[in-house]
Amino acid sequence: MSKIIKILRIPFLVTLAILLVISILLLIVNIIAPPIVKSYIQDHDVELIGRKITIEDIDLDVFRGIVVVKNAFLYEQDDSTVMASLKELYADIQMRQLLSSRVVADSIKLSGFRVEIYQDGDRFNFSDIVERFSTPDSVPADTTPSAWGVILKNILIERSYIHYTDVQVHSDFGFTDLSLEIPIIDLADIKSKMGLHFDFMNGGSLDTRLLIDANKSLYNLWFDLNDFQLTGAHPYVRQFIHSNSMTGSLTTRLNLKGRTDHILDLSIGGQIGIRNFELVDNENRTIAALDTVGMEAANIYVKNNTASLNSLYLSGLKVKYEVLGDTITNFSGLMVERSADADTTAVKTADEAEKPWIVTAKKVSVANLEFTYSDATLPEPFEFRVHNIFGSIDGYDSRRRNTARLNAHLQNKGNLKVIWDGRLSDMKNQKFSIGVANLPLETFTPYTLEYTGYPLTGGTITLDDRTTIENNRISSQNHILIYHPEAGEKDASVHPEFRVPLKTCLYLLTDMNNKISVNLPVTGNLDDPKFSYRKFVVKAVFNVLLKALASPITAIANAASGGRGNDISDMLIEVNQFELTAGQYEQLDAVAELLKSKPELKIKFAQSINYPKAYETFCLFALKRDYLVSTGVQKPSIKDIQRLDANSEKVKMFLWDKVKKSGADYHADVAQDAATIYGEPAERLLLRGVAVRDSLVDSYLSRMGVPDSNYDVLRLAPDSVKHSMGANKYRISIDLIDNDVESIDEIDKVIDGMN
Repeated sequence: MSKIIKILRIPFLVTLAILLVISILLLIVNIIAPPIVKSYIQDHDVELIGRKITIEDIDLDVFRGIVVVKNAFLYEQDDSTVMASLKELYADIQMRQLLSSRVVADSIKLSGFRVEIYQDGDRFNFSDIVERFSTPDSVPADTTPSAWGVILKNILIERSYIHYTDVQVHSDFGFTDLSLEIPIIDLADIKSKMGLHFDFMNGGSLDTRLLIDANKSLYNLWFDLNDFQLTGAHPYVRQFIHSNSMTGSLTTRLNLKGRTDHILDLSIGGQIGIRNFELVDNENRTIAALDTVGMEAANIYVKNNTASLNSLYLSGLKVKYEVLGDTITNFSGLMVERSADADTTAVKTADEAEKPWIVTAKKVSVANLEFTYSDATLPEPFEFRVHNIFGSIDGYDSRRRNTARLNAHLQNKGNLKVIWDGRLSDMKNQKFSIGVANLPLETFTPYTLEYTGYPLTGGTITLDDRTTIENNRISSQNHILIYHPEAGEKDASVHPEFRVPLKTCLYLLTDMNNKISVNLPVTGNLDDPKFSYRKFVVKAVFNVLLKALASPITAIANAASGGRGNDISDMLIEVNQFELTAGQYEQLDAVAELLKSKPELKIKFAQSINYPKAYETFCLFALKRDYLVSTGVQKPSIKDIQRLDANSEKVKMFLWDKVKKSGADYHADVAQDAATIYGEPAERLLLRGVAVRDSLVDSYLSRMGVPDSNYDVLRLAPDSVKHSMGANKYRISIDLIDNDVESIDEIDKVIDGMN
C-alpha cells in the first residue's frame, strides 16, 4: 500500500512542481514583462509608428487578465509637442478565452484622454501614421476571414478632451469632458448599444445613443445637441460669406433611423432650434439676427426627398438692407466669389436630375420679425422700418399654391397687411395683395427733397396694391389715398433732380375733403436687367404729377369728383353759335361745383377762334340767310340756315347775280364771292357771336352763385379777334402753375439713368 502511495505521489509532485514553475514564470512575467514592454515601446516607437512615445507605467496581472497603462504620451513629428496623451487605460481581459482564439474584455476604461488634431487642407497631423499602416493600392486586399473573435464589453471613456484646429480657415473648437459608454461590441455578431456624451470647449454638450444591428444593417441613433455655440462654425461660413463674426446656439433632439448598407435610406424626426443668432459683416454691420428658429419634423425621408413637418417657427428675425451707393448695398460683395476650379458640382443629365423635395407642414408661423430699408445715398438719409411682423401658413404643401398672411407695424405709426399666393418653387408666378394704412407722409421727405426740393410736412397715406407675376412679367395696380397732404416751402439749398412744383401738384390733386386719390400702375419684365421697381414707381408718380400740371383744372375737377370728372380744361364751341349747349352748361356746372370745394381758386375763361375759318363760316351763313329771305322766308331759323347747302346751284346762281350787280370781280368760288358781298355783315355777326358767348358764360356763372372774385372771362377785343388763329374753344385755366417745369420726356431720361 505504501508503495502504491509512493508511486501515485510521483506524478502529483511532478504536477505540483510544474504548476509551481508556471506560477513562478507567470510571477516573473508579471514583474518583468511590464518594464520590458514599456522599454520596448519607447525604444522602438519610431520604428513602430514613426512617432515618439513615452509611458510612465504599465501594470500587468496575467492571473486576473488586468492591464493598466498610466500617463502615456504620443508626440508630433517634432518629438517635443504632445499630440495625444492618456492618463490611464484599464482593461479586464478573460485570459482563458485567448486559448480559444477569442479576445474577450469584460471592461475597458479610458480616462484623461487628450488629443490635438490639426488640419491643413487635406492633410492632418496624423496623416503620416495613417499612411504608414495603409495597404498600398498595388497590394491586393486580404479578404481572408480572421480566425479570432473579438467581444468588448462595458467600454467607458471619461474626462477626455479633443481639440480641433483647421489652419486654412482658422477654425478652432473642441470637446471637453468627453465621455462615451458602449455596453458591448461583438465584431462577430454586432448588436451594440453605444452612448456618447461630451461638452464643447466653447459651450454646449452632445448626448447620443446608438443601437446597431449589423446582421440586419439597421441602426437607430438619438442625437441630442444642447446649446452648441455657432461661433465654432463661423470659420466655415466665412468661406462663403464675408463676415466678421457669427454667434448663436444650436439645439437638436433628433432620432435617425436607417440602414448601414444604404446611406440614403434614412428617416429623421425630432426638433431643431437656433437661438440668439447674429451674423456681422466685415464692416461690423449686422447682416441678420434672430431670437429663435425652430422646426419639429414628423418624418424627413431622405431617400424619397420628402419632409413632413409638424411645425416651422421663426421669431425675432431682423434684417437690414442698406443702399450705400448707386450700385452698392450692404449685401453687395457679401458672398465670397468662388473660382471656376472651386466649383466641383457635377453637371447632371436629364436622367440624373435631382428629384425635387416635397415638403409639407401643418403650421408655418413667424413672429416679431423686423425688416429695415435704409438709403444713405440721399442728402437726408432715408430709413423705413417694418416691425412686429406676424404671419402664418396653415397646411403648407410645396406641390401646390399656398396662401400666407402677414400683419406688421410700420415705423412709429402705420399698419401693413400682406397676402401672398404662390409656390416657393415657382417664383416666376406669384400673387401679392398689400395693404398699407395710416403711414405718415413725412416718411418720404428724403425722396421728395432729393427729387423736387420740397419737404413733406403732414398727411397720412393708405395703399391698396394688387400685384401679379406671370412668367416673370409683373403687373401691379396701386390705389393710393393720401389724407390731408402738406408740403413745406421749397428748400433753396437743395438742387433737385426734377423741376416739379410739388406743393402745387398736391394742391391740384387734393379734393374737397383734403384727400388725394390716385392709381399708379407698374408693369415690366423681371428678366430684363434694366428693370427696376424703384424706377417704375418714380416714373408713375411723376406721370401723375405732370398730368396734373399739364391740365390743372381737370386735375382739380377729377379730385373733386373722386376721379370721375371729365377733361374740363377746354370747352369746345361753334363760331356761329349764339346759345350755349347742354354739354357746355354741364361743364360750367362742374366749374361752379369745383369753386365751391376750392374757394381760394380763380378760374379764367379765355375764348379763342380760328378767325379765317370763322369769317368764311359767317359769310356763308349771311349768304344762306339772304337767299332764304329772297325766297319768301320772313325769319329764317338757324337750323334752316344750317340745313341749306351753300354749294347748291340755286344758292350759287343767287350769289353770282349779286356779284354781277355789284360790279365786283367774280372768282367762281362760293366762299370768296360770299366774302365780297357779305364780308362786312359777316364780321359784325362774328364779333357779336364772340361777345354773346362771353356774356352767356359770365351771366351763367354769376347766376350759379359763383363770386366775381373766383372767375374771370377774358373778353376778346375786336382787333384781337382778327389775329386769333387757335381752335374754337374756351381755354379754362388757373393761376397756380410754375412755368419752370420739366416735361415727362425729360424726366424719363433722368429716371432711365437711375441705378
